[in-house]
Amino acid sequence: MKKLFTLVAMAFMAVCANAQGTFYVTETTPYADGTKDESIPNIVMTLGTKLKAPASNPDKFEDANFCWKITGSANPTKGEIVPTDGMFVKFEPKQEGTISIAYKHNSGKTQYFIEDGVELQALPNETGSSLYSLTKFNVKPGSTYYVYTGGSKMEFYGYIYWVGSTGVKGVTTKKLTADSPFFNLAGQKVSKAAKGVVIQNGKKYVNK
Repeated sequence: MKKLFTLVAMAFMAVCANAQGTFYVTETTPYADGTKDESIPNIVMTLGTKLKAPASNPDKFEDANFCWKITGSANPTKGEIVPTDGMFVKFEPKQEGTISIAYKHNSGKTQYFIEDGVELQALPNETGSSLYSLTKFNVKPGSTYYVYTGGSKMEFYGYIYWVGSTGVKGVTTKKLTADSPFFNLAGQKVSKAAKGVVIQNGKKYVNK
């Protein structure tokens, strides 16, 4: 019996160590300037200022629930590494873990990730296309993180928070571009208007 309880306890600890929560921007939630969200355990998220109403922009991410965006009417102040105004997202984790943030990376702009007032990493976009990105970065309890686009208004769709170590080193990004080619089920490149099942960014669509 004691062994059984030990195994149950170990399994519970393993689940807790890899616990995660996901925040999705939704149509029905009012997002006022400085909105704080604590719906995911062990982390507080705060939005920036001059926010616009949520807008629909589906089929940009593999997780179809990332389909509503928040953006703003003002950029963060140029040269200010810790933004106080404009469109940004602030994270305050209470446990060690990893954040994966879903956002649009605008053409020719740089995406900034700030940890305790120090630049964790800056990701320049020089592709000439707007990218829909899922970027992961490690977080520590008691630290404060900001994510924003330099000289532009970031489109924010939501984020995933994992508690515990996931083996992510630094900042890693999975990019999905709106200009990615389409393929049919045979792997042949086709036009966006091709009839039937087409695939873009690993996601299937049906054109009638």
